[in-house]
Amino acid sequence: MDEPTKRSNELEQAMSKILVVGGGGVLGLFLGWLVVKYGDWFQHIGWLLVIGGGAALLYAIYGYLQTRSIPSFPVTCPYCNQDTEFTAPPVRDFACDHCMKLVQIENGKVVDAKQIKCPNCGSMQRISARATTGICEECNREMNVSKAQRVVAVDENAPHELVLTGVGRHPDRVIMILESMLSLNRLDVKKLLETLPIVLFTNITKRKAEMTRFELVEAGAITEIRPLAQAQAEEAPDWLKLPPT
Repeated sequence: MDEPTKRSNELEQAMSKILVVGGGGVLGLFLGWLVVKYGDWFQHIGWLLVIGGGAALLYAIYGYLQTRSIPSFPVTCPYCNQDTEFTAPPVRDFACDHCMKLVQIENGKVVDAKQIKCPNCGSMQRISARATTGICEECNREMNVSKAQRVVAVDENAPHELVLTGVGRHPDRVIMILESMLSLNRLDVKKLLETLPIVLFTNITKRKAEMTRFELVEAGAITEIRPLAQAQAEEAPDWLKLPPT
């Protein structure tokens, strides 16, 4: 199935043509000037080059101005909330320019995404509302949507907690990161990991939790961000708390 025309593709094609024509025009002007100045017997050819180069340059400028009139129809991706621009409203599925996920179109409208909890690792995932199966981005295992828990969207500024559920294939790297992150020595971190899953930080915003877990995920650790009730956040130990951002 062909993708609808993206505005970025139209701009890229137009700019490629403009650069070729404009570059040829500049080259024609330069060569024409050289021939007119130094080619006594070929000045008529030089003037032809000057005229042709000037015309090509003007055409390139006109083409550049025309790119501003390329229509723009932004479509918001239901997975990353970023816009992909088209020259007309899309009528077929397309790949998002930002997250590269397939955005489905049904009756001229974007199919919404639903948030579910992976039944394998417990991480939160967003998949198409029409999907029956999916691949978890955290553990790379197949998810059966019918068995996954549907999650209601929550306020990202509400308190959350960052939970470590597994160390993955590189435990030494994860331990080193936790030593620095929690200001603990290696022995204390190892003892802490014996009680998985463990809450690393609590009473933090979702954005702060995502930023904090990035390094852990890069090292192969399995983490989960959970919304936290305000009462639970107040009862958490002080050493676990990070100031919300």
